[in-house]
Amino acid sequence: MLIGVKNADEYLSEFVNEVKELAENGFAYKNKLYSVGIRCFIMDAPARSFVLGIKGHSGYYSCTRCLQKGEMVKNRVAFLKIGMDPHRDNNSFRSRSQPEHHNKKDLTVLEILSIDIVKQVGLDYMHIVCLGVVRTLLKSWVKKKGEPYSLTSWKIGELSSELKNLKKSCPYEFSRKSRSLDELDRFKATELRQFLLYYGPFVLKPILSEKRYEHFLNLSLAIRILLNSNCSLADIKMAQNLLIDF
Repeated sequence: MLIGVKNADEYLSEFVNEVKELAENGFAYKNKLYSVGIRCFIMDAPARSFVLGIKGHSGYYSCTRCLQKGEMVKNRVAFLKIGMDPHRDNNSFRSRSQPEHHNKKDLTVLEILSIDIVKQVGLDYMHIVCLGVVRTLLKSWVKKKGEPYSLTSWKIGELSSELKNLKKSCPYEFSRKSRSLDELDRFKATELRQFLLYYGPFVLKPILSEKRYEHFLNLSLAIRILLNSNCSLADIKMAQNLLIDF
């Protein structure tokens, strides 16, 4: 959608003006006035960087939730100080208290809206977790050789067989049926999500060592908790601890 667009403010200006008018005056339909507000914005990492005018996800000051400077680990920027640095918030973002995080000094057009520019711009679960972490785990186990976490060829074959056998038992609610790891490079986000939440916890138990299996369960359980729309603050804290352990 953003292909060929060079200026996010120009791209979003009409939308922002319309939303601002609707928020102030409401929306009339069949003699009834409805209030209008923004719940959140959902974007992947490149779009989030473009729209908010901030550093891309590979930048040292690219974290949208904290103020720490990233560190280069194996040719990738990583944020290792979990929970130690101050959180980024709406005020610090709008005041440009950390200029290294921003690509432009002026406010973006999105900041015209009365929203929390940090909390109401969500993180991209599909890319970060499913296409990011879960796919990385599977590729590390299956495709890398000679590492402590690499699976032997017979375990890869056994895991593939289990996934293919599950195809016959997949409920119709699953839009995609499980398939062999031979097709791992073509796995869609929904397949990786199903592996994380449904298949993985039982097909991996005889495949991984106890330590690595529990490591995977930390991620699986944390995401399952966070996907529950009725989770409590205690549940969220538990998920946070599981993700920190992971």
